[in-house]
Amino acid sequence: MAYMSLKVVAVKKQAPIFPDLNLNTTFSTLKYWKRNTTTRNEIMYGTNHMNGSYFIFTQRNSEIGRLYYNTFLDSPVPIDYHKQRLLPEVTPFSRAIRSCAVIGNGGILRRSRCGGQIDEHDFVMRSNLQPIEKYKQDAGSKANLTTINPSLIKTR
Repeated sequence: MAYMSLKVVAVKKQAPIFPDLNLNTTFSTLKYWKRNTTTRNEIMYGTNHMNGSYFIFTQRNSEIGRLYYNTFLDSPVPIDYHKQRLLPEVTPFSRAIRSCAVIGNGGILRRSRCGGQIDEHDFVMRSNLQPIEKYKQDAGSKANLTTINPSLIKTR
């Protein structure tokens, strides 16, 4: 039976959102979570077999010149060479993932030296194309999936 690992590397200290929540109990409970294989398989099948719907933009299904439409933008944006290179070559959900790191861009990892731990994960998800080259030691450099706010499509 496969288990997914969960490791909190950095957390911003703030007033508790739910004061009655005991994080030690929560994290000890998470150790015993089991993979829901049925749901996992349904999701993987669904994302890998959405014929022609382009659920996930990839280099293979987003040819240069194709227009990107989004309700947040006034007009469509053409996919150029540089935008296409930002996309994964194929869908990142075509394989099993045992551990995942989700990395935001708020600067909480600065001077943490967590980069190595982050890059050890099977899958690393990042947001909004944050600059990582000069922060590798703290934030790692691996990126399997990067989400992007539609407003950044025109500017990056």
